[in-house]
Formats: sequence, structure tokens, C-alpha cells
Amino acid sequence: MQVVGEDENPKVHNEEEENRKEAALQVKNGCPLVGVLAPPNIVKQWVFLVVAVYEADYLPVMDRSFLAFKKDGTDAYAELQFSSNHPVRTRVKTIKGNTRENMSPTFNYELWVPVSIPASSQHISFSMWDHETVQNELIGTHYTSLKRLLQLPRDPLTGHDQSTGLYWANIYGAHKSTRDEILEHVKKGVTTAQSAIHNNFTVDRDYKEYYNRSPSIAPSYNGRVLISQRLVPHHERPKKYISDNMEPFMRSIRKLNPHMLPAVQKYKLKAILVRGSDLPTLRGDVPGSKDVQKLQVMVSIGKHEIVSRSANCVGRNCLWGELMESEDLLLPEDLTQVPDIFVYLMTASAEASTHQDPICFKRFAVKDIMNQHFQGPCEWVMLNKDYKVNGINDTERPGHLLLKLGFGVSDVEEDHRAEWQSTMLRLKRRTPYQIRLHLYQGKDFPATDDNGLSDPYLKLNLMGEIKQSSTKQKTRFPLYYETIIFDCLLPDREFLPLLDCQAYDKDLLFDDFVGRFSIPLSQAFEIDPTTEDLPDPQ
Repeated sequence: MQVVGEDENPKVHNEEEENRKEAALQVKNGCPLVGVLAPPNIVKQWVFLVVAVYEADYLPVMDRSFLAFKKDGTDAYAELQFSSNHPVRTRVKTIKGNTRENMSPTFNYELWVPVSIPASSQHISFSMWDHETVQNELIGTHYTSLKRLLQLPRDPLTGHDQSTGLYWANIYGAHKSTRDEILEHVKKGVTTAQSAIHNNFTVDRDYKEYYNRSPSIAPSYNGRVLISQRLVPHHERPKKYISDNMEPFMRSIRKLNPHMLPAVQKYKLKAILVRGSDLPTLRGDVPGSKDVQKLQVMVSIGKHEIVSRSANCVGRNCLWGELMESEDLLLPEDLTQVPDIFVYLMTASAEASTHQDPICFKRFAVKDIMNQHFQGPCEWVMLNKDYKVNGINDTERPGHLLLKLGFGVSDVEEDHRAEWQSTMLRLKRRTPYQIRLHLYQGKDFPATDDNGLSDPYLKLNLMGEIKQSSTKQKTRFPLYYETIIFDCLLPDREFLPLLDCQAYDKDLLFDDFVGRFSIPLSQAFEIDPTTEDLPDPQ
């Protein structure tokens, strides 16, 4: 290919000159170059991608209703699709119950999909679905690669070439609301209408579908499925399905022997939850309401959860100072089969045994936390907004949590138990300090007023105490040169709070929000009494 500009001539090969050079090389080497220059032959080969689906565990309860004749439950089935080819699915297994612990259907099917090698795509999609009368509902997706499967060695248990062996495939997706199904549809319709009006009648992305097809960024663990994957030459498929056509098919297989299940071991999940800062205002809250918002934090891995006590959110700040730890958890010995760890911020439920829908979340790869061997730092983490739940106002940030996470084998946790107790003791210490924020100047503020200028000021929030800078009139480059002072009791440097800063444009009725940022006090400097020199501003 060539890129040719206007008034330019494309370059062409001089065939006579190239033949002359090739003949000279043949004479020089004493042999013809035809065999060297000829490309290797490409041979197309047909194989079958085979996924054995045995059982699922802890799926969401997909069908809920207050109607007496309709019972809660899930009509589950699995689907396999390679690239954009036609998918193949298992039969539907209906499970009734009102808790996720009951949602464990047994399948015992194999899904066979033809694949030509070399393949133009590497994309293997395995998904779980809930069967509905009108439109089936996706629960979540698990992606794998054909290239990875081609590189696998022989499975010693089954004797199959290029087999993954049995493993738990973790399914991630959107949260399934615990509220009534009909009310959820009504809420979705209202939210869609509001979004259409706000965006000039253009509907936003369907985040439920987006999360269910994007497991790496999804906010919820939606269960797991026991499967195996392998490649089988096309002539080795069962006699019943041998034909000239390469068509996908499904067949029943024998029930799995319990001794073949993946090995498990005991783990511990721990967290020290210190405080929250710059936390969001819930969607629907009335400004100026005297009702104190109560929040709690849940840390989960798979079906296991540890939940904090509820705490009052005052001035967008919450103080917990709490150690949370699980009992011994039985999870797969193979760390690649252990689900990710989720940290959720949610409203406190009136009933201790139930939880509200999460407002915001943070997801951690279990490998990263386990590699810290219960010695990870206590640090501020920024939460992510769950766009499907849509529980906070559009202009809100999800906020930050100061916490220390630990996950690992129970024996390792025992070795570091004393260190965690010491951390809790240090958390209770308080020392009086004076915080001085030296505010110099700003630049490139947005033109929020009709005159192309702005009247900017900053609102500062430290542990619920709010102070405000002066307002600079009619400028996008404000010069403040003032010091704002907070007198407060602070914990050890490891647990220092955030100073939340929000910029506004002053108006007669409602001030316009401009932007926000946060400063960890752990980055602040301590004044040396012998000198008054300040470091350069930044």
C-alpha cells in the first residue's frame, strides 16, 4: 500500500531490474532462490471448542415480585460463543428461592462450537443468562482466548490435549437490585426519561448491559460456574454428531465426581476502616434536610462479606475507626479462581440482616492484596461510581475511604495479628495541630459569567469543618495570598485525613460549581520553629 499526495506519482516496481538482481544472487549462491522466497502453505484445519458446564454457584436472584403467584428465583442457562459465530446454549435450569445461597443450578452439559485453525479471531465468550418470556436477561460474562487454549499442555486427569481442566469461572456484572422487579422497571423508566431531557433527548449508555459484558470493570460479583475447556479434532466428535457440516451442538454428560472438584484452603479477609472523606450526597436527598445520612461499608469476596457499623456522615465525612475481619473462608487453592475483592459504600439499612444497594465501589485484584501478606499500608482509595445503580447526583464525586486491606492464608494472618492490633491502638491517638493552608493564586478558571469572566472562591472541608476563602471579582486568574487556618486533633501520620477543596463561582442566587480536588495531609510539611521559610507553592 502507498499513500500518494496530490500531484504525486505512485512508486512502481521495476520488474526487469528486480529479476536481474535475483538472477545475479542465484549465480552468486549457486542455487535457485525459488524455494527460499516461496511462502509456506497455509492448511486450514477444523477443531471443536468444547466447554463442559457442570454447576453454578451463588447466582443472583433474577426474578422477584410481590405477586403471590410468582415465586422468586432464576431460570439459568449458559451460552458459549466463539467470535461472531452462532452461539450454543445449555438447557434452562429453574431454581426457586429468595436468597443467592439457593441459586446453585446443576447443568452437566457440553457445548461444542466448530473453529477453523488458523482462526481470524481469538475471542471466546462464555455467559450466564436468565430465561424470560419476552427477552432473556444477561447475568454476566467470562472471556477467554483461543490462543491461550492452543498453548496449554495435556491434562493429566482427563487425558485431553489442550485442556484447561476443571476450574471455577467467576462471573462479574451489574448489580441485581434487591427491590421488587416491577418497581425497578418503573425506576429505570423514570431515570431514562430524566436522562433524555438532560441530554437533549439522547438516551445514555445502558450500563446494565455494559457491565454485564465488561467483567474487568463490573461492580458486582454475580456468581461462578464450574467448567472446563478443551479443543477436539473434528473427526473425534461423538458419532451421533458426525456430518459434513460444521455446526455447533449441545450434549448431556455424566455428573462430576466430588473428588475432582478444585482444591480449597482456608483464607482470612480483614480490613481496618478509618474514615471517609468527600463522600457523596445521595440522589433524592433534600438540600438543607436535618436528617443525618448514615453510611456503612461492606468488604466482600465471592459470597463472603464483612460489614462495618453504621456511622453518621457529617459535612461529607464519616468516622469509623473499626477493625473488620471474617471467619475462615473456604476458597479455591488456585488463586486465579478466587474472586476479586469489592469495597462498597452504602446507606445503612434499618434491618441489620439486609443491605441497601451500594452507592459507590472499589475493586481490588485478589493477587495484589494477597502479595502484601497482611502488611499493606493504610491508604486513601478513591471510589468509583456505579452508573447502573445511579445512587448519587450527577455532579458528585464518589469520595474516598481510608482503609487497610488484608487477605491471605489463615496461617499467615495469625503471624501478623499482633501488628493489626497495634495499628488499632495507634489509630486512637490524637495530637492537637494547627493546619494552615496558604492559598496563593489560580489560573485559567472557566468563564462562567456572561462577561466572559468569573467570581471564584474556594470552599475547604477538613473532617466536616468547612471554611471559605475570599471571593475575587471578575477574573479568571484570581490572586488570593491568604492563609486559612484549622485547629484540630489529628491521629498519627499514617491515618491523616484529606483536605477537600471545591471551587465555586459566586452568583446572586446559586453559586456555580467549578471543580474540586483533595490534598492528603500526609503530604503536608511540618513547620520548624527555628525558621519561617516556606517551601515553594505548587
